[in-house]
Order: sequence, then structure tokens, then C-alpha cells
Amino acid sequence: MFRTQRRLARKPWITSDLYKLIKTKNKLYRALVHCKFDDKQEYKRYKKMRNKVNHQLEISKRKHYQSQFLECGNDSAKMWKLINTLTNSLVKTHSYPNKLLNPINSQHTGNPEKMANVFNDYFVTVGKNIANSITPPCSNKYPVAYNVPDYSFVLHETFPEEVEAVINRLVECKGVRMNDIPIHILKCVKMLYPHF
Repeated sequence: MFRTQRRLARKPWITSDLYKLIKTKNKLYRALVHCKFDDKQEYKRYKKMRNKVNHQLEISKRKHYQSQFLECGNDSAKMWKLINTLTNSLVKTHSYPNKLLNPINSQHTGNPEKMANVFNDYFVTVGKNIANSITPPCSNKYPVAYNVPDYSFVLHETFPEEVEAVINRLVECKGVRMNDIPIHILKCVKMLYPHF
């Protein structure tokens, strides 16, 4: 079996009739190469056959995958496997790095237990570190003197200037979901009632 035949055999949408058409197209191409592309009639015949083969291949491939999707039914695992074959996605392998650099002491470790601890230390502190690096958005114009425990959720008083600033920062979208208020209406209402 030739390399081209093996490659075509892996594509289930190529039927025996399509394979015959492909062979005919290839013969026409070889004849065209033999006459060094000088024969205009041969070129027209080849071009017509090439377009016919490509069109038939596209139709056959589309029908094949439509039937494959229908066979999947409600099985999402089969569906995603089929989508991945269509998009040529690589199969994900489950692996982990052989070594890991500890950001605290800048040493490499290959011990899986120590690597897990490095990950744990990072993810335990990442939220706190980011939160500490963020400056509070409110100014001291309206000081809040609440004594709130760490485990509570409190809504602070909102001022008209804050609401106006938020509305001014809104960007108009192309589409609006069913229950959303269009941005331009919010901006119009803001102009009509400057301090709500």
C-alpha cells in the first residue's frame, strides 16, 4: 500500500468512488507534468477534475461528521472527543514537572511531597499578598468608622459621586442580554437626575 493510500484509508469519509476520482485526478496531474503544463486543454481538464474531487470530498466529509454527531446523541464525552478530532487538538497528557523552583529559598526540588508543599504555600498566601497590594478605591472623603469582624460581610454606604463614576466608566456593548438595561439609557438617566 502506498503512502497516499494509507493516508486516505485513515479518513473514513473517503469512499471507493471518491478514491477512484482521486486516482483519475492524479493521472491527469501526472500527464500535465509530463507535458510541462504547456497543454491548455489538459490543464482545463485537470482543473475541472480537481475542483470536482475537492467538492465531493468536502460534501462527503460534512455528511460523515454530521452522522457522527447524530450518533453521539447526549453523550458529551463522545461529543468532545469528536470535536477534538475535528479541531486536531492534541490529547492531553497527565504529567507533572520533574523539578520545581521554590520561590522562598530559590532551590530546586524533585521530591513530590516537597513540591506539593511549595504549591500549597504559594496558593495559601497568594490571595493575601494580592489583597495587600491593592489600594482601596475609596478616598477619605467619607470616612467609615465601622468595626467589622473579618468573617462578616458588610455593605458600606454608597454616595452619588461613586455611582456617577461607575456609570461613566461603563462601556457600551454591541448586544444587550434580556434582563440588562442598555448602557446608553443609564447614561441618559444619569444626566436627567445628576444626584439620583
